[in-house]
Amino acid sequence: MLRSMQNASVVLMGDGVYLCERLNDMGVDVMVYQPDAQTRGVDTSKYRTLNAASLVNLSDNHKTWVSW
Repeated sequence: MLRSMQNASVVLMGDGVYLCERLNDMGVDVMVYQPDAQTRGVDTSKYRTLNAASLVNLSDNHKTWVSW
């Protein structure tokens, strides 16, 4: 499954923010929801971060979302 995500962009939210380093190392384009990362003490300096407004913009620009 993760191998097929190498050309995908992934937004990590909630406890998913703990996966940012691992997915980035696998070549996945990682975006991290900043409030969740900050709450969990995850360093996001190497990743693109999203706030509430940028998450809304992203959802407006991308019609297909898969969440689990």
